[in-house]
Amino acid sequence: DALQGSDEDGWQVSTRHFALEQITAGFFAQANTDAQQAIFTSLIDIATNGVQNEVRASKMVLSKIDIEAKMFDDVLLSAARNLMGAPTPTSNGGAPAAKRGRAIVEVQHSADVDLYELVTVLELIESKTITKDNILVKSLFEVLTAMVNADLRDAPVSLEYINQLLMSALTRIIHNAEEKGAVVEESALRVDIVVQCIRITGNPQTHNQALLLMATIASMFPETVLHNIMPVFTFMGANVLRQDDNYSFQVIQQTLEKILPPLVVSSRKSNNDDEAALVLEVKPIIKVFIDALFHIPKHRRLRLFTVLIHTLGEDEFLYAIISLLLEKFTERLAKGARSCST
Repeated sequence: DALQGSDEDGWQVSTRHFALEQITAGFFAQANTDAQQAIFTSLIDIATNGVQNEVRASKMVLSKIDIEAKMFDDVLLSAARNLMGAPTPTSNGGAPAAKRGRAIVEVQHSADVDLYELVTVLELIESKTITKDNILVKSLFEVLTAMVNADLRDAPVSLEYINQLLMSALTRIIHNAEEKGAVVEESALRVDIVVQCIRITGNPQTHNQALLLMATIASMFPETVLHNIMPVFTFMGANVLRQDDNYSFQVIQQTLEKILPPLVVSSRKSNNDDEAALVLEVKPIIKVFIDALFHIPKHRRLRLFTVLIHTLGEDEFLYAIISLLLEKFTERLAKGARSCST
């Protein structure tokens, strides 16, 4: 592979170096499907396992060529099957295990998963404009489902990072699909898996990314999210509301603004516009914020409850929220009085 001499960057001249320089957008577009698949597979391999200059060059090529969404879809589905331990047909014999020893994880003793290559693919999906990327929603959710359910305790890669990449890509793709009017299959949206991600992690970045994904799904398919609404708000009350940073607050605000309006509409329909019944049905969610009141940073309380009231609707919910707040403060004063008297 190596030839004599080096280029201006000190990169050893090699056949791989020259080959990468030949893969232009035009060259790739003119290749047939099988050739494109072979090139794509090789580029992902080099971007994952090559030396530094090769990694940079292969990623540059990947960013410039037009790759069909189906190629990403096939890689993701294969990764999901392998993570769940299902045998996947191999072609061309695959790469030697020794070459990727640092990257391969054995799952249930039946399939090998190269998590480093998965990261490379996900980072590419995250950074690249892919035509018809809405078809990737199902396969991305399948990988997320597999990541949550597979036993990956000895994984060499941060599982939190992979889950964040998956949910970030899903958030962007679903948001863009809604803006463009592209089709996304509602059945492919595994809200239950997003809720599971929220429950099993203590990582604030993963929490925030999961909430943003929930909010994005709610904007497109509100009914899908409403079935899993209480675990999300219960989690927010116990965790995210206590975070004292602007990004977390923005995530909370976006989650409220996307999820609460369809919840109110749905509750109003089910209660035949009975205002008292509507408030009673939404009260458990309001209580989440009331119960977390004294754990919310003081300088964020007013702004948070302002967002909550405006989003739910002042005419129908202001009196209920004020009465619950008064009840909460009264309870605290009573507890203080009892502790002083003992």
